[in-house]
Amino acid sequence: MTALAQAAAHELTPVVEAFSQAPSPLPRADLATLAQELGWRLLSDRAKGMTFLTGLGSARSRADVVLVDDHLGEIKIAVTDRAGSGSDASLRAAEQAVLAAVTATLGEPSGALSGRARTFWELDAGGRLVVQRITDRVLLIVLGRRYADIERAEARLGVDPDRVVGRDR
Repeated sequence: MTALAQAAAHELTPVVEAFSQAPSPLPRADLATLAQELGWRLLSDRAKGMTFLTGLGSARSRADVVLVDDHLGEIKIAVTDRAGSGSDASLRAAEQAVLAAVTATLGEPSGALSGRARTFWELDAGGRLVVQRITDRVLLIVLGRRYADIERAEARLGVDPDRVVGRDR
């Protein structure tokens, strides 16, 4: 079995520091500058989003950005390669390594969402940084203030974080 390629702590630290210190809302131009400073390469620049090649963990690692009113809504940064079936242990180990790297930079997490592997840190500027293990990889997610406010409001209202939108009727 091939080892799961993943970003090392020394690769994650500058990313975590940069986004934790960035203003929220983060304008498109500032996001592009920040990505360039991190050594990311722009693959696609669209009206509602951007895609960068990050090189975190593997040459194919990407960061997919959703823009809202030309500001960062959400960025999903792949910090592992896609895992094949039967790789649950490798994914859990990769998630723990990412959690350790983020905790070393930001301190203990602010919380975790029940029912899914999603741990988060509240950022001073109002955004949120999230580590999430999904079916086939681990993501580092940065939420702009607007998206983070929605998650916080849903938590206050008791909205199930594991719901499938459109199937919750």
